Amino acid sequence: MIGVRRLARAVAVLAMGVAAVATAAAPAGAAPGGTPANGCVLVAQQPDERTKTIALVERCGAAAATETAAADVVALAQYFEHAGWSGQNVYVYGAYGTCDREGYTLSVGSPWSGMMSSYRVFGNCYYSTVTNWWGNTRYGAIGDQSYVGDSWNDDVVQFRTWSR
Repeated sequence: MIGVRRLARAVAVLAMGVAAVATAAAPAGAAPGGTPANGCVLVAQQPDERTKTIALVERCGAAAATETAAADVVALAQYFEHAGWSGQNVYVYGAYGTCDREGYTLSVGSPWSGMMSSYRVFGNCYYSTVTNWWGNTRYGAIGDQSYVGDSWNDDVVQFRTWSR
């Protein structure tokens, strides 16, 4: 879970990428480039004190550009609609640097909670877990995941990532 100090300042952003991405996606650990195709991002709200997760709200236009242009905002992960890193995708950004041992715990939110099948992690983000609607968590994921598994496919409500 995210530490209390980091909770007070943690902000995460999801930049919506709607172009289909095939195997030509960025290699593991590479930072994404470009701007969101639809011009919108999802911005973190106040973390839930009980679950320590970060909920997201959509911002578009100039507000979206401002959120992702900040110097301390870095790419953490990229979620994909299909296995094998293909289909629609969304970039996940975090404020206050890349992953550390505390990491980031994000509520995936709609529509991605019903469509995520694979993901890539960037920067110091190395370990990850995904949790489904029933509270089942898939542990032991290291690096990029070409498939989240049958029990989590199109059913990921929480994504957590942290460094080594």
